[in-house]
Amino acid sequence: MKAYNITKLLCLYILVCFTQAYGQNYINQYIQLDTILAYPDLTSHTHYVYTQHNNFIYIVKRYNDSSDSVELIITNTDNYHTERYTINIPYLNNYINPIYNMRITHITACNHNIVLQVFNRYYLIKQTNNGWTHVKTTNISANTRNDIFLINDSIMIGGHLYHPHDTATSLYIYNWNTEKIERFIEPGNYHTVFSYINGTNVKQIDVAGRFIAWADRNRYTIHIFDSQTLDTIYTFGQNIKGWKYFNENKLNTQLSKHNIHDAIELMEIAESALDQSHQIRYVKFITPHKILVAYQEPTLQFKKGIPEVYIDIWEESNGQWKRTEKKDITDIFKIQLPSQNTTYNKQCYGICFVSNTQLFFYENKLAVFYKDGSTCYPIGKSRQEYADCYNEYMLHHSPCLEIRFFNHGF
Repeated sequence: MKAYNITKLLCLYILVCFTQAYGQNYINQYIQLDTILAYPDLTSHTHYVYTQHNNFIYIVKRYNDSSDSVELIITNTDNYHTERYTINIPYLNNYINPIYNMRITHITACNHNIVLQVFNRYYLIKQTNNGWTHVKTTNISANTRNDIFLINDSIMIGGHLYHPHDTATSLYIYNWNTEKIERFIEPGNYHTVFSYINGTNVKQIDVAGRFIAWADRNRYTIHIFDSQTLDTIYTFGQNIKGWKYFNENKLNTQLSKHNIHDAIELMEIAESALDQSHQIRYVKFITPHKILVAYQEPTLQFKKGIPEVYIDIWEESNGQWKRTEKKDITDIFKIQLPSQNTTYNKQCYGICFVSNTQLFFYENKLAVFYKDGSTCYPIGKSRQEYADCYNEYMLHHSPCLEIRFFNHGF
């Protein structure tokens, strides 16, 4: 395998030193590396999904393209202990078809339950005295394009995508006991086309306890819903001077001219609108009463197509959500790369919200996922030493999953 371009790698890995912080509010002021876990068997040639609940990270990996079995990997984020289980899901392989993107696309966990999604089929897995066992399979007519979240033993919520030419996306509650969608709402100013381009680096829905946070993609507005009733509890946001909105009329006109059956074509139309607009990239609960919001400036403003992303922390007190002093925090593109001889330490790290990462927050800890990882541990190495180690690894191995755990002060 060819050695990776180390400059690009450093951007993706966020291995950067805090060298020009004067007058700026940088991510490095709030985080410090704790440890790094590498999973050499989870590579670009392996299909896997992951989620979190409480102090555990759950990863589900398919063994091969002809098996009905999956491997469940559970990591305790308190002590980083990892356990693995094999789970047989009857007839799973009959519904897996990577050519049509019919694969395990979502995973959610709550207490001692896990749900996997393959298109409109959902598989419920429970923990037993002997490990973990598949107990139920059900079909849900709603085609979920956003994440799904298990609220308790019987309730799941998700984002319901209507036909691409419709202009509404709904939020639904599914009851595992009655096997019915019991409630759904249309949260508001959220064009359905954006449901197609919510990937690992765009997260506009999150759940913490009884709260659901839903962010408008092109407006700095956050809605908090009750996870049992879907009633609106809070709505908050801010007006940013110079905020550029996408032209919804123009977008609808473009969509009306296409008989769209190809998701790639739809994504190209949506991305062209977003390139000229501000947008919310992330909304994540840190605690049920503290939320991180990351917003991005229009991509086309930048010659290299690299947008600037800013992070705000919002906190609820006495029924009011307010933006804290931890605001307008810039991501790593404001920070210079270290020299070749600089030795990496635990403060030489940042977070890039526009790279292909997935973030899981805990009250005082943050887990960041990278799919282009290796078993090379950077701390104590110079930039050149780390580059040599990484390139040597890539000559003999495929990139693997790394989870980097940070302590944070948000």
